[in-house]
Amino acid sequence: MRGYLSFVLAFLSLALLLSLLSLSQAADSTDLSRAIAVSRAYGVLMNIKESLLEAVRLGGGEGFASYDGSHSIESCLACPDHFCGLPAAPNGCDAGLCAMCFREGEAREAAETEAIAKAGMLGGCGFDGGFNTTIGDAEFEVFLKAANGTKNGYALDYGRFRRRVAVRASSGALDVAAEGAIPAGTAVSYG
Repeated sequence: MRGYLSFVLAFLSLALLLSLLSLSQAADSTDLSRAIAVSRAYGVLMNIKESLLEAVRLGGGEGFASYDGSHSIESCLACPDHFCGLPAAPNGCDAGLCAMCFREGEAREAAETEAIAKAGMLGGCGFDGGFNTTIGDAEFEVFLKAANGTKNGYALDYGRFRRRVAVRASSGALDVAAEGAIPAGTAVSYG
């Protein structure tokens, strides 16, 4: 019986060794180009998402800085908002000062407009020559905070995407397509 058991164990060991050798040869000849193409597509998607987040951050900052630099809270003291639409003679309102008045809503709008414009500019960027990229329309909103030591008493606090922004990378030559998104509510900090 011992001889039979030894023979079976030796035979199973030889069969296992032969199967491992055949797997090793099969692994050497495996084509990994598809896996590499999928990895490249994923990398392109990540670059698009990171670029989109950075574009809205920079755009919002530039839009707010431009508005903040050209408007003054002091101009608002010379002419209250509710008088600006009336003729100047009865209330002494200076239309020039009213136009220079810093308003929180307008500051937010300037930051949002520039953030969305910067995000829109990414559509024409070639993230990878082998891939066609598509970026959905971004809807972005910013929020201000009171800040001591600033010209008008406000600074950018954070911004967030109002709705989901879809991104896609596809390559006909590599027969690969990848889709992703920046979810609605994703926040970008300015602090």
